[in-house]
Amino acid sequence: MVANTNNFEAEAVFFLDNGHVIKEVLYVEFEAILDNYVGIPEFSGLSQQAAYVSISADLTIQTVVLFCIDFDKQGQVPACWNLPLRYMASLAHPGPDLGEGCVKVLSAADPVDEGYRQHLWEPGRSTVEVLTAIRRAVKRNKLGIYAGSSIASFSANLQSSQIMHATHFAGQPMGVSPHYLDSNLESALREQQQRVREELEAGHAESLKKVTDANAQLQQQSDALAEKMNQLEADNHRQIELIVDKYKAKLRSRLAEQEAHWQEKIAEKELALHYAEDKIVHLQDEINSLEEALPDEKRQATHNFLREMMNGGVELIVSESGIGSFGLKLAQVEEFLEDKDCFWAAQLGLSLVHYKAWHKHYQRPVCQVGASTGCECGEAVGRVNHPRDFVIGESDVCRKHRLKRVGELL
Repeated sequence: MVANTNNFEAEAVFFLDNGHVIKEVLYVEFEAILDNYVGIPEFSGLSQQAAYVSISADLTIQTVVLFCIDFDKQGQVPACWNLPLRYMASLAHPGPDLGEGCVKVLSAADPVDEGYRQHLWEPGRSTVEVLTAIRRAVKRNKLGIYAGSSIASFSANLQSSQIMHATHFAGQPMGVSPHYLDSNLESALREQQQRVREELEAGHAESLKKVTDANAQLQQQSDALAEKMNQLEADNHRQIELIVDKYKAKLRSRLAEQEAHWQEKIAEKELALHYAEDKIVHLQDEINSLEEALPDEKRQATHNFLREMMNGGVELIVSESGIGSFGLKLAQVEEFLEDKDCFWAAQLGLSLVHYKAWHKHYQRPVCQVGASTGCECGEAVGRVNHPRDFVIGESDVCRKHRLKRVGELL
């Protein structure tokens, strides 16, 4: 921490993750971390982005150095890490204006010695977002940095502490820690912080009393206003009721007229619907009669058509593979059209089963053993060309299965 009677500037270190501040410490606390007096366990084994920030008396950011720092498995900084942050802050260049003047920034994008550059980082397009996050953290002032009217008294006290501790430090043996003076300054700072907190608490109590008295007066005024509002609301309610009653009566009259009108319309529609339903029933009866008569009429029309054709010399010839051709008489046409297999079986004097078995054999002459179970033999057999010569179980069975049957009978 640096302070004098003419100027005040606080120093702090902010640790960031994805542009958000996740931890903040005073610079004297950061020096204790560097000396491994304390560690940061939550950063164990990580390389962490951080920012050294100098802050003015009115909690305005002056300078920012964006640097990286490694932590070992115990959350401590390796002894080899040594970055002169205050010196690097003097190399910072004017950056964005966050509304309180330009902030000086030093990052990996700036022209610095390569030995320093490797310890810096650069947020790129997110520079304003990162600086804004740091600014918000500074304004929240969780670190208890003195601001405003407390600066003068703090500076005077701190200057006295510096003289006292500098004199005391001059008489210390050579083995004293190089950060002894900073540790005593931190103690003086914390005592001053405590006194400021007590002053703030006293002022807060007085302010709270004033606010309480003001709230009581406001409550009285609010009660009076609420009473007037209730009276106005009651008057308005009565007026609204009168208006509503008037319009309800008018609306009831109009509704009665509309109801009478629509009742008349409904009666007319019901009468028309009754006539329409009677007509639909009559038409449905006619449709049913036509549907019942249609097959007979269709059959009669077909019969008349065929008779005219046959009387005109047209002869109807039908043929079937393996059987030949057959001339149909008029009485046989309907029988042929209804069931062709029954017709041919009747003409040949065979049963329908016998005819169908022969027809299947004629179309595909293979052994039928096992066909009923889905395990048909399928061996080719000689085709029987005429259905009368066909014997079920012999003509459609291969030689191997016939011999097998003979063996089973013997």
